[in-house]
Amino acid sequence: MSRPAEKELIKLNMFLCRTGNERDWKKVPGGAGEGLRYYNRGMKYSFAIVAVAGLMLAGCAGHKTLPDDAPNRELVAGYSLLYSVIRDEANVDGLFILRKPSESTRSVVTSIAEAARQAKKDLEHMAAADPQLRLDITDLPAAEAEARSIVAAATSKRLLFGDDFERALLLSQLDATQYMGALAQHLGQRELNADRAATFRDLARRMEELYGEVLERIEIKTW
Repeated sequence: MSRPAEKELIKLNMFLCRTGNERDWKKVPGGAGEGLRYYNRGMKYSFAIVAVAGLMLAGCAGHKTLPDDAPNRELVAGYSLLYSVIRDEANVDGLFILRKPSESTRSVVTSIAEAARQAKKDLEHMAAADPQLRLDITDLPAAEAEARSIVAAATSKRLLFGDDFERALLLSQLDATQYMGALAQHLGQRELNADRAATFRDLARRMEELYGEVLERIEIKTW
């Protein structure tokens, strides 16, 4: 990809962190919507852009906080953190429209995306049934939110433009499955609702399995 397209990706990341909505990418000031045409050739590219925009948004957390005296403040923040990662991972297989990994890597990453889509539905169902649950609160310090944004932009650049796409993808999924699993385990231990706790424990086990599959791919893959 061209250098101008890479610069537009950075503009896109900065704008998404301000708006918090990947659907606003066409409104990026300074012509980023135009710049994205370098790789937005037809509908297949737009799907890939949504996937990468989701990865970017994973680093833009920390804009909405809860009052210190809010009920279940820590639990609600945990729900929102998990949801933000799951929402993005649910679209990660959209990258395959633009980049082509080996079939084995495609299979495990598709499994991660499918598990994330189911978990996303589960969390949205929980939030719909309980008004106290919020999925848009991350409560991160500004410095950590900014650091995540920088890391997300760098990861997105490697996935779209890097020569080592498959390695970068596997490493990103190793981190994602470990993080989702840890958050699900924490919520499973803290949640008093038995059904929700069981759902989180199942998710933690599934992410542990997928983490092992990704790790196995990394160990047997040679670059």
